[in-house]
Amino acid sequence: MEQKNEMKWTILKSSAQGLSECLHCYTKSQLSETASFYGLDGSRYRKAELAQRLGSEILDQMPAVLKYSSSEDLNGLKVLLEEPEGAEGPEVWTYQKRGWLFVFAEQGERSFVVPDEVKAKIIRFLSNAKNRETVVHNQEFYRYAKALAHLYGVYEKKQLMKLWEEFHSVPLKKGELSKFLKFTEKTYGEYRVEGRYVISRKVPDTRFCLELMNEVKNLPYYMPDESEIDLYAEEYVNVDAPEYNRLRTFLEKRKHNPLSFADLMTGLENNLLLGGGISKAIYLMGEAGIHLGGEQEKEEFLRCYSQWERSTRQWKYRGFTPEEIIDE
Repeated sequence: MEQKNEMKWTILKSSAQGLSECLHCYTKSQLSETASFYGLDGSRYRKAELAQRLGSEILDQMPAVLKYSSSEDLNGLKVLLEEPEGAEGPEVWTYQKRGWLFVFAEQGERSFVVPDEVKAKIIRFLSNAKNRETVVHNQEFYRYAKALAHLYGVYEKKQLMKLWEEFHSVPLKKGELSKFLKFTEKTYGEYRVEGRYVISRKVPDTRFCLELMNEVKNLPYYMPDESEIDLYAEEYVNVDAPEYNRLRTFLEKRKHNPLSFADLMTGLENNLLLGGGISKAIYLMGEAGIHLGGEQEKEEFLRCYSQWERSTRQWKYRGFTPEEIIDE
């Protein structure tokens, strides 16, 4: 996907150097897509005016965007400044979308341009020790926000604040939570914010969201410990759990398309969180080339699947497992 986006944003002409020159090389549609990242409605302006306004917004908002970048992202920017040709993969698309990097192609060769104005802003930011400390703090906060989105599907902002203050002695500053969520929603896309709720990007639509909120309204939130925060910041389910690995081993032994097996496991995880049921799980297996044979094989699969389902933290139980709910 990133490679396709990178090609889509390649400029087929000689390189420009300044930010304004580079932006004028884009189509109105491309400018509007970047403008949306900075809160501009591209449809309100002619192309030339949009390029001018967008250039100003890119430079004005860069320090704020950089504060909410990851440490890996900032390390990537260092490489970008020292050797633009070394940028590759998702980084290229991320920087293009923000208007920090422009890719030109001529006679079959590509060149990468970071406008001087952008370079100067990045260098100034990276040279400030306080900025680097802010990035570390924000990344820790983002880890919590993302973990809860993965664990609950939908949660109230106050739950994030409660969990943060459970493990940190310094409380959040007034207004810090809303400002943080606003920027990270735009920068990472792992969740969206609607009113007092934070909603996982995997929640498909408003209807599902409302149904889920209604289903869990009388349940308390499961309170993860710090090791679980680490886990759910990276995963939607516990992929190290023995029940998950038993199911995985069962499926790996059956005939399947190896290229689609990782997609199958992700599909099964999504299906469980979204309440798709066993029939949808069997359909996903068929799509991956796995077809169950006799009754014994079907029973073994159902046993593996139901054990995994009962022991997995789910959105419809606000992060509790079905087994924990039953025990209550």
